[in-house]
Amino acid sequence: MTKIFIDTNIFLGLYESNEDTIEIFKDIEKVKDKSVFPRQVYDEFLRNRDQKLRRLKSNIKTNYKIEIHPTSLVRSSTEYNQLEKIKEDCIEIKKSLIQKIEEMIVDSSKDPIFSQFIQLYNSASVMKIERSDALIQKAFFRKLAGNPPISSKKDSLGDGIIWESLLEHVTDDLILISRDGDFKDYSTFLIDEYRSKTEKSLFIVETLSEALKYVGEEPSDKLVQFEEEQKKRILYMATDLSDTLEGLNSLARAIDRSHIAGLSSLVEEANKSYMASLGSIDEATERWNSLARAIDWSHFAGLSSLAEEVNKSYVASLGSVAETAARWNSLARAMDISPFMRQSDMVERLLDSPSRNLNYLSTGYDSETSEWLEGDVNENQEESAPDESSQKKDYTIEETQVETKADKDIEQ
Repeated sequence: MTKIFIDTNIFLGLYESNEDTIEIFKDIEKVKDKSVFPRQVYDEFLRNRDQKLRRLKSNIKTNYKIEIHPTSLVRSSTEYNQLEKIKEDCIEIKKSLIQKIEEMIVDSSKDPIFSQFIQLYNSASVMKIERSDALIQKAFFRKLAGNPPISSKKDSLGDGIIWESLLEHVTDDLILISRDGDFKDYSTFLIDEYRSKTEKSLFIVETLSEALKYVGEEPSDKLVQFEEEQKKRILYMATDLSDTLEGLNSLARAIDRSHIAGLSSLVEEANKSYMASLGSIDEATERWNSLARAIDWSHFAGLSSLAEEVNKSYVASLGSVAETAARWNSLARAMDISPFMRQSDMVERLLDSPSRNLNYLSTGYDSETSEWLEGDVNENQEESAPDESSQKKDYTIEETQVETKADKDIEQ
């Protein structure tokens, strides 16, 4: 007995039908005892059903609108008021329809297509094929080998699992109904493989009407109209896709032209900017040279001023040194000591000779003549001064003592 396999896309297409789906399912009932239902088809239907309903809801929201943009003259007419009433009724009906679809998504029992599909699948007359790990593994290796059916979804094994299920469990002639190219585009390979596996024939068709005719059943008018709608829809989608691709190609060509024009403009602007930058560089170079020359002038002027100030400071410091030396010599003469005696030795000598006349310590210094005032000291020296020879001798003794003391300091 010939078996019939109906692909998932045939059942899902019923959600897009303008015909009564109950009548179409009556045609499917005619071949129920010949039907083969892999579990993969059942799962694919359940998985994609919600998506179909959501798409219907979206189309209703987008397309079922009544837009009225009248002038003041139109708004004053009675017909406009009637049209506004129809618009309000349409909005309410639209809301009710959307709500009904939402209820179908949540509660599948309210979906008539789903209910009839489940009834067919659960029928005892239908040959059901459960999915197994072995079938999945075979489908996986089939995909690795690059053998059809090849799904448009690169990561999907669905069609491969269906085909392996049919090869594993069907031993009769088989009519395969599918609207996509996953099977039909590779019909030569699949027909040969099926014959090699089962020694039976495989027929690949696009409509249920063709399958009914193969087994001697007459399709209903509802089914024929439904399939015509599907063909028109596919043709429309193909035309729309072609127009879209053509539009994309035109856009790509326009983008290429714009890109080339943009590059030309970019190059032109870059050249202008480059020439302008060269002018700016020349100007900046000239400014830098001017700055360098100004720095050189300032540097030389600064060096001249610095040298002049150093000379002045040096001459002034020489005057201060000479003045300090003169003060020291005057102090030494006043204290009757050698001008070469160190200050520390001078203090030590003063402490060792308390009986010495120290009136010279209060002696003043005349800044105008750079000399120490020695009036009192000279008078005291005249009273107790020794003769010149003894003074010289004492000086010599003192000088010797000083030198000896200095030597001791060094040794220490």
